[in-house]
Amino acid sequence: MENLFQSKKAKIIMAGVAIALIVLLLIALIRHGGFETEPKGQTPEEIAEEARNQYDDDYADELDEESATEDDGEQVFFMPKEDVYSFSMTDAHGILLTFDRQDDQWIYTGDKSLDVNEERIDKILNYLCDVRFKKVYDDKNGSKYNLDQSADMYIIADSSGNSTIISLGESQEKGVYFALNYDFSKIYLNSGKLSKVREYTLEELLAL
Repeated sequence: MENLFQSKKAKIIMAGVAIALIVLLLIALIRHGGFETEPKGQTPEEIAEEARNQYDDDYADELDEESATEDDGEQVFFMPKEDVYSFSMTDAHGILLTFDRQDDQWIYTGDKSLDVNEERIDKILNYLCDVRFKKVYDDKNGSKYNLDQSADMYIIADSSGNSTIISLGESQEKGVYFALNYDFSKIYLNSGKLSKVREYTLEELLAL
């Protein structure tokens, strides 16, 4: 009888350990992109409130530092940061965010009541205002590089309305592929630095 009790007790303990491991695995998958984390049906205020409860700035700080490093390759696009009037970017959740400069301050057009982290916007522009490539491929089939009109998109515009569209494609060990202004017949290869810009989230661009 005692052996039976001990057996049941052991099974309960093992079940508890298994449940704990599953919970930890789910948390890890969510934090590292294993599941879709785009908010569904949330208002900007709810997004901001959730961010205040969960926000961890460490990785964003690493991205900020990376933005200041000098990239390799030949320059294919450049715009002084002070000339940027508006820009749009696809964030880590696949959400297209747009920011406008008004009276020397950046405004998130999705909700103008939210405060923007001005210093971090400056780091974003480090990535987008000086774009370089190591190789270029003339190829009519951009889709094999994950480059088409559904690719992650980044738009930089000046006060005159002149804009440039940067589409980011497949990332791999040797770098990241990108195209300009929807011309998917000419594919550029960046060192990999450019792909870091799509790892920011909306929460990391707000002054929480």
